[in-house]
Amino acid sequence: MIVSGKAFIRYFILFLAVFIAGNAVIWSCFTRDLRKSDRPGRGDLARLGYMPGIISFTQEAPKLPRRHLELEEYTGQPVDMVTIGDSFSNGGGFGFNRYYQDYIASTSNLTVLNIEPFEDLDFVTQASLYANNGFLDRVQPKYYLLSSTAKYCVARFADNVDFDRTVSMEELASFKKYRFRHSLEQDSALIPDNVFRFVNEGNFKFLLYNIYYRFSDHAFFSKTYRLPLDRTFFSGNRGTTLLCYRDDIKNLSYLTPDTVAKINENLNRLADRLAAKGIHLVFMPVVDKYDLYFEHIVMNRYPRNNFFDMLRPLKRRYRLIDTKAILEEAIRNGVKDIFYVDDTHWTWKASKMIFESEKFP
Repeated sequence: MIVSGKAFIRYFILFLAVFIAGNAVIWSCFTRDLRKSDRPGRGDLARLGYMPGIISFTQEAPKLPRRHLELEEYTGQPVDMVTIGDSFSNGGGFGFNRYYQDYIASTSNLTVLNIEPFEDLDFVTQASLYANNGFLDRVQPKYYLLSSTAKYCVARFADNVDFDRTVSMEELASFKKYRFRHSLEQDSALIPDNVFRFVNEGNFKFLLYNIYYRFSDHAFFSKTYRLPLDRTFFSGNRGTTLLCYRDDIKNLSYLTPDTVAKINENLNRLADRLAAKGIHLVFMPVVDKYDLYFEHIVMNRYPRNNFFDMLRPLKRRYRLIDTKAILEEAIRNGVKDIFYVDDTHWTWKASKMIFESEKFP
């Protein structure tokens, strides 16, 4: 059958009209909302998995005053604690009382100075440099808190560290920062519709992922895993669904007795250096979402995370904040919404419970 030129044009116009109309419907009803990062219901996990309609409902908390300082705000005032960490330390949870440093300040009555880390330095090296270049001698904190989500602790704390290395504050200023806080604040703004045209690959991924999730926990290649839970742990319409990030599971292969022992060794050596200056080292690994809810995943075929089990019995000369133990107890007591259902970050409830449990005299 030979199609005439006029018929071909008509079919092409019809196809184009259906294609454009379909994209416009998917964009306006689903994907446009996913591309905007303001709370609630637009966390990274829902966005990466193209899962519209998964909304975080977290009860409002009494608003904490913003008491902690960022490095750019520091003008020489007395400081009790310095904190360095990833997005958890830089307000990544958004929502109410997003900075755990304000809970430390409120519950322990401390002045807390937060510093964003550098991309080219592991967290232990950065802390060591501040100890060597005179910065901590000027600030004179009582505590130095290092934190990271557990899935990246091997990458951030298990490197070989030159504890004698020194780099001046002026030289450090030329290093590239992670910019966790800066990027988070940019993402939190509403993204204008004209930035993402309504015809885009996100519409295709939305259709594809919603088919593939019927056959695969992570739609074969999505960065978001979707796993069933045995009871309701979140408010809203997906209370029995656990969304977790790919690296929660992928990075389990890096957790070995040797790598965890290396983390502990580096932290002990750093603790000794800081103790010589009268500073106590505090290490707060943030329990991964997958790890926290592991026991409640239905028919789970993925391995257990043994990070905390391997770290706990090791001899330490630093203070460990065991976030897993604290938050598991909260789960046993029926507390919901410890993490956002649609995001990798914990809510204000986690920060509150942790620093009501961990006081600093």
